[in-house]
Amino acid sequence: MSKISVTTIAGLTSGGDANKVKIEDGDTFEVVNGSQTINRTGNGDLIAFQKGGVDSGSISIETNGTAFDGEASHAGLKMFATQIAPRQNGADIDNTIDLGSATVRFKDIFISGGLKVGGTGSANALDDYEEGTWTPTYDTGFPGGSPEEVVQGAKYVKIGRLVHCILRLQARNDGTNMQLGGLPFVPNCDGGFGTIGHDSHTTRKERIFSGSSWIAWVFSGTSSSLANQYYSITYTTDS
Repeated sequence: MSKISVTTIAGLTSGGDANKVKIEDGDTFEVVNGSQTINRTGNGDLIAFQKGGVDSGSISIETNGTAFDGEASHAGLKMFATQIAPRQNGADIDNTIDLGSATVRFKDIFISGGLKVGGTGSANALDDYEEGTWTPTYDTGFPGGSPEEVVQGAKYVKIGRLVHCILRLQARNDGTNMQLGGLPFVPNCDGGFGTIGHDSHTTRKERIFSGSSWIAWVFSGTSSSLANQYYSITYTTDS
């Protein structure tokens, strides 16, 4: 392969190769220790790719961003000022292009905002998912002030504003209003819902209190013997 050093390369002005600079089969074009600038005066292709004379993609400039397009009927991307958007057939397109597939997947997605699922409004935003543990406090109704044993640690899952907590412990019940605190997020409304079970008794009432991070309930009877208590609690929060 021969090498040339020039300031300007002018293509032929007539014939089938007019206005083209050709690199013959087997040769390469290489920029060593420098850069290549493609400068056009308006919108359109900066670089057009072909395979065997058939278009196979392009890099182009449009008024609102730079586009990277694949061959016909294939996906592409547009670089807007604060967005990366899908394209197809050399044009912006909505709700058509997938990110990955069942057998060719991306790994992790790291975002600081939220996901809009099934729509574009705030009601479609999933802005938080979290799993963790929480530390219960035993306020009233527990003889001795606390359970004898926590059999299954307190865990929670938070999806958006919805919080689900579980806990299993062994304790005695003196029949008074029992109160368990330390919920991982402050409830935003009175009520909530859930299941509180006991080996020997049923729950007569239960209530989650807005703004207080605790739940209160009364079992149907007293139990001086050690028994399992099961908690499955779901509520909403503004956190």
